[in-house]
Amino acid sequence: MKKKMNPLKFLMILFLIFYASYALIRQEIEIKKYDKEKQYYMEQIELAKAKQEEYKKYSEYVKTDAFIEKIAREKLGMLLPEEKIYIEYNG
Repeated sequence: MKKKMNPLKFLMILFLIFYASYALIRQEIEIKKYDKEKQYYMEQIELAKAKQEEYKKYSEYVKTDAFIEKIAREKLGMLLPEEKIYIEYNG
């Protein structure tokens, strides 16, 4: 003989199945959201590392004689002792 399941018991089991499904779907959505956020921050970290590397290279370049000479020529109008300035006049 088969026993009939109590309707209240059936509803409770059905509710638990739906609740578990809802919780799993909600967690999947949250995980995807956090994965996107993680990816964004990883990209930001990579950009920051690239900038940091650029700044390190520039920092090393600033310490070279070539940079000092370039700034002296361009910004201060200085020349080396053996250099002469020639001005061309067309007129």
